[in-house]
Amino acid sequence: MKKLISRREAKALGLPRYYTGRPCLRGHIAERFAGNKTCVECDRQSPSRAKYREKRRTIVQELRAEITKWRDYAERLLDENEALLDENAALKKVLKEAQPCQAESASP
Repeated sequence: MKKLISRREAKALGLPRYYTGRPCLRGHIAERFAGNKTCVECDRQSPSRAKYREKRRTIVQELRAEITKWRDYAERLLDENEALLDENAALKKVLKEAQPCQAESASP
């Protein structure tokens, strides 16, 4: 059994909910929110709450897809960067090998 506590006491203690033991207008005997006096069960069954949950679920799925897309993009950029670095190293090696030949041909 839940401890009876008034709304005033709950607010004074900083609690989010209180329990009176009396039924709400729809007959639920449940805790109520201290901020707006709404029955917790009524709030759970609220159609607007279901819409909110569905909207949130959709947004989370969209965000996860977007994050996956950006991760793939970042990985692709890293791969391209590594390829460019390898190509740059190979070109430096070729240029380094070609420089002594140019110096020898300029001296005679």
